[in-house]
Amino acid sequence: IPWLGQVPQHWQVKRLKFYSERVFTGSTPPSAETQYYEEPTVNWFTPSDFTDEGAPVSDSNRKLNIAAVNDGVVRFFAMPCALIVSIGATLGRVGFTEGGFACNQQINVVVPAAGMDAKFLFYSLSTKRATMKVISNATTLGIMNQDTTRQIDISAPLIDEQIEIVEFLDSAVEEFDRLARKVAEAIDRLSEYR
Repeated sequence: IPWLGQVPQHWQVKRLKFYSERVFTGSTPPSAETQYYEEPTVNWFTPSDFTDEGAPVSDSNRKLNIAAVNDGVVRFFAMPCALIVSIGATLGRVGFTEGGFACNQQINVVVPAAGMDAKFLFYSLSTKRATMKVISNATTLGIMNQDTTRQIDISAPLIDEQIEIVEFLDSAVEEFDRLARKVAEAIDRLSEYR
């Protein structure tokens, strides 16, 4: 393809359901059960933890007490996962976390299948925000349930290439962030001089 270059024949395009072990939706403990919110230590992600640009998330704005996990009020994810905001104006925002978290019901958690890298899924899903808005099943308030999420098309190579692509993208994102910080510092300095 002239404008795209060579595309490896072994890359497959499949629905997300074939690349994920499972798609889960989070939950919120009852607000009347105050013990779940006191002395919080467990990351509990909500849409406010995600950006339009998509980024790894490691520390949530709100946390829960470990009792919420122990009592089965929220599902705890210990493995790396891709996360998708599945409702409202922020629908389609994507995040990635190494594990050790819970989330509310506005987040869909994609647990990768064997042979899939969670961060590769995160980067792939980051390009699908417009698709997510289209396939959400409401005209006024977009909602993307687990079944709808599993229908998203993803293109993926074998795991070794996924890891190589993730390493390249991590390096490129780190360089862009460094340049953005440098520009912001220059702007601050120029404002100070003025």
